Amino acid sequence: MKKIYLLIMLLNLSCLSLIKSGQNEYDITRYFIGTANTSTFQNVINEILKHHGYEIENYYQNSTSSTIITSWKVRKVKNKEIALGYSKAKTKIEISGLVIDKSYMKKGPFEYECYMKVYDMLYDGKKYIESDYPNEVRRRMSFLAKIIRREFSKNSKNI
Repeated sequence: MKKIYLLIMLLNLSCLSLIKSGQNEYDITRYFIGTANTSTFQNVINEILKHHGYEIENYYQNSTSSTIITSWKVRKVKNKEIALGYSKAKTKIEISGLVIDKSYMKKGPFEYECYMKVYDMLYDGKKYIESDYPNEVRRRMSFLAKIIRREFSKNSKNI
């Protein structure tokens, strides 16, 4: 019984560290970016992604989630990647908001728990393949996630 309790406590602590850092240590392409209401979700994401050179390609919405997907953005190929034979690189971002069950109100917006997924691809002369997410891409995406998280937090205090 004590072992199960200890295991549960360790899992809870692991989840807390994920929430604080924003990045999932097991999936380096996925970031927790905070919570937002429906209006804040669209407005903040639009503004920040456009500011960072991304264009919104698609919006998807259903009863339990909303998703914003960007077009591919060409990035500079790193020297290490060039040495490995890659000639092109591109990045795409997908932002998902999962409806928080107890946030429904008769009037007004509901809230999302939000995540950012990053796709980074390299061209080998024949086809695009998923990159190993070089440190610079990780740093840029982590920075972007931090900006979005901060804006969500600011906006949630103004509601």
